[in-house]
Amino acid sequence: MQYQQYETQHIFDDHRQHMLYNQPTEPTLNTVAPSLPTNYYLREARLQRPLHGLSKVLAGIVRKINQLLGFTFIMLLLLLLTRFLLTLFGLTTSLIVRWIYDASNIMLIPFDNILPKVPYHGMMVDVSVMVAMGAYRVVVVMVRWVLRVLVARV
Repeated sequence: MQYQQYETQHIFDDHRQHMLYNQPTEPTLNTVAPSLPTNYYLREARLQRPLHGLSKVLAGIVRKINQLLGFTFIMLLLLLLTRFLLTLFGLTTSLIVRWIYDASNIMLIPFDNILPKVPYHGMMVDVSVMVAMGAYRVVVVMVRWVLRVLVARV
């Protein structure tokens, strides 16, 4: 079996110059199938146009709130995870560790001492931090779902 070698094909106009890919290759095509006039397209009613624009703006705002909520949740989760690891390994003396404990105390007020710290092979497992991370996850998922439904309805 022999292989045939094909030459690359180029698009040229009448003067043997390259044409752009979006230029019409057939000059009579524009006269055969002209574009439709703009008054043939369906238009929204005069009162619906501002409402349509307002709904797009509100949908954009809700999407940004959704993104901000996701970012805030990730930062909160990282803060609580850091506190959990610091408690697990018993690190409490550094200034940074104190700052992390102080910053995360506000988020742990509703879950403070729900369950006691459990000793595990010389380390302390703070179960209330794990419960708080799970509860915040459930709340964020529910709020983001409600926001997604609002955007879908708009």
